[in-house]
Amino acid sequence: MERRKKALKRRNKIIGISCAAVVFVILAIVIAVGLSDSRPVDETFFEPGDNKLVMSMGSNIASFEDSEYEPEVTRIVYDHNGKDITGMKVYFEYDTIEDARNAYENISVDDKDWANNKRISGKYIVFNAKPDQYEGFSVEEMEKIINGMEAAGALTIE
Repeated sequence: MERRKKALKRRNKIIGISCAAVVFVILAIVIAVGLSDSRPVDETFFEPGDNKLVMSMGSNIASFEDSEYEPEVTRIVYDHNGKDITGMKVYFEYDTIEDARNAYENISVDDKDWANNKRISGKYIVFNAKPDQYEGFSVEEMEKIINGMEAAGALTIE
């Protein structure tokens, strides 16, 4: 009888530890997926809208990265509140996800005095611009800059 109680107790302990381990692994996976932002960017994101302005430049114009990791297309997305520019992100687009990952591993934010941080999102490296790169610009001023660059042929029209 005593032996049977010990066996049951040990079995319950093993089951409890196993369940806790499974819960821990599932929780770790959920957290990792939630924190990673490697989901691809939907191309419609780069269409100017009510709260954003977009500039797209080919590698012959953009000079944010002067190395073998030069992106095919650089897009700058300006967020705004209708009056002032409130945020800016720079998207480096590569031909493939593998090219983007390789560039991501070899491009340092420390070399970019205009960026706070970077993340990878599909075939894009996304940089958050420092506020001093966009603060003080109005939507009207930025639209004039974008229109001037389009007229000069500096932007890629998509």
